[in-house]
Amino acid sequence: MDRLWPRGVSKERAKLDEWIKDIAPSNELRKWYGHELDKWPEFKTRYLNELHKKRIF
Repeated sequence: MDRLWPRGVSKERAKLDEWIKDIAPSNELRKWYGHELDKWPEFKTRYLNELHKKRIF
């Protein structure tokens, strides 16, 4: 899940009922993680903390 809309995909073509970008990881967390698999356990912890702070989870 990402907070950024994917390039080249129109909202009509995506056929989504809803896009809830507020539940995506923050830009800071996403950039910190950088898809480095060794950071995954810490990413999960930080992401869950973000969701708790937003009262989403």
